[in-house]
Amino acid sequence: MWKGHNINQISNRESSKIGTIWQELSLIDELNVAQNINCGALGKHNFLWALKNLLGILDKELCQECLEAVHLPKKTIFSYLNKLSGGQKKRIAIARLLRQEPELVLGDEPFSNLDPLLSINILNLLINQKQYLSIKIPNTILISLHQIHLINNFKRVIGLKDGEIVIDRSIKDIKTSQLDWIF
Repeated sequence: MWKGHNINQISNRESSKIGTIWQELSLIDELNVAQNINCGALGKHNFLWALKNLLGILDKELCQECLEAVHLPKKTIFSYLNKLSGGQKKRIAIARLLRQEPELVLGDEPFSNLDPLLSINILNLLINQKQYLSIKIPNTILISLHQIHLINNFKRVIGLKDGEIVIDRSIKDIKTSQLDWIF
């Protein structure tokens, strides 16, 4: 359900308010970094805007701000994906998510392929909702996480085991033995 409606029955415009970051990044190899980032905004624009995105770089400053937010140099905007590492591609996918400006983020292991410091930096960006000039971070973010060392950064933890919710508590109320049992 999303805003009281079955997720399968909402409009494309409404579904574009749900941002996702999956293990499979769904970036487009034939597009440069800026074009991939701008794909996050396709739900807000018409076909002509999408065509212009294919022909050149739109909203360059906003794309560069998204790159800066995920700790990539602004000059990366002109790069093609075949020149980037797995961790850089992951950050491009997160920059695309930021460009989307969703109201809700669903993330499946969004920190895989990132080194520990970058994982913390991106996590802080998302959960501390650091505001940039033009980027809005959503208030609601659900993350599937297997990197237990990151768990202390969250306010609330919902633990699943065998498809059932077995923990739904504030992080301060969770014991290490409970986390061990889940993982």
